[in-house]
Amino acid sequence: PEARRYHAAAPLNDGRVLVCGGLTGASSANTAWIYDPATNSWSNAANMPATRYSHAAAPLNDGRVLVCGGLTGTGSANTARIYNPATNSWSNAANMPEARRYHAAAPLNDGRVLVCGGTQTGISSVNTAWIYG
Repeated sequence: PEARRYHAAAPLNDGRVLVCGGLTGASSANTAWIYDPATNSWSNAANMPATRYSHAAAPLNDGRVLVCGGLTGTGSANTARIYNPATNSWSNAANMPEARRYHAAAPLNDGRVLVCGGTQTGISSVNTAWIYG
């Protein structure tokens, strides 16, 4: 529905896609949308509790989506949130051990999520990884 960069996207179990956060111009966003490829249409999802960009998102086996890290208005974040498409709501998840941005999050076959790489502050790349779940 609007231009966006540095956002995150993750597939939902029903074939739709959650797209959240990012930058609109120079402002970080907390908005989220659902894209439905069956109808080639967008609909609003509940806004994230806070703005974030350069974050990561990964689907969980139960149909929810983990969204973690990124940049907020005050710097890198270690916070994580879970989007539930069944209730169109966000809830808190366990924080990451360290703040991260430009990292990756990938679902594992057992339902957990691998979070790896990225940067912490400035341009300091990191090679650590964590498992959520």
